[in-house]
Amino acid sequence: MASTIDICNLALAHLGDSATVSAISPPDGSAQADHCKRFYPIARDALLEEVAWNFATRRIVLAETANTPPDAWAYEYVYPGSCLRIQAILDSSGDENAPRDYMQGTDDTGAKVIWTNTEDATALFTFAVTDTTKFSTLFVTALSYLLASYLAGPITRDPNIKKSMYQAYLAELGKAGVSNAKANKNPATSVAPWISARGVLDSIYEADGRIIR
Repeated sequence: MASTIDICNLALAHLGDSATVSAISPPDGSAQADHCKRFYPIARDALLEEVAWNFATRRIVLAETANTPPDAWAYEYVYPGSCLRIQAILDSSGDENAPRDYMQGTDDTGAKVIWTNTEDATALFTFAVTDTTKFSTLFVTALSYLLASYLAGPITRDPNIKKSMYQAYLAELGKAGVSNAKANKNPATSVAPWISARGVLDSIYEADGRIIR
């Protein structure tokens, strides 16, 4: 299985950078390691949010807060720890084919909460996986290209390379998402409403290649 360092070095290889890093936490002293330390966690969590990855999916019975929920909702629940994205709110039966309406918000202290009309609610959610041994091979490949798109700015300063790395990322994301869906009995719940590789670039890049989102 790939390590964090393997993924960083793969991203650098995509850029044609002959350098390799040996550590990013703390960095090994190279500029490349400094950039990887900065961008790797961002790229990893962004990719985790894109798809309801099997290896990053958990269920938890939600704990109700002591607060009074807004008028439109009957219950307020504590937001799950380490949660990157709520995939669905379910009733006590746990039936994934009957997700319940909900809304995310914050309470008066600024803490994240979930509002719903579902009693004894369960959350199906994506959690922040940091252990790279849990990543699928296709996830690793997609992550390396997304990281390369982040690294392209400070390392190459070439917007065309940045754009090509992001295009490659979208292609690999598509492959990984399809593979992830095929592994589930209910594919509809395994792929988030993420963007496709073909139509997205016009909305992300201007004609000169600058990122606009």
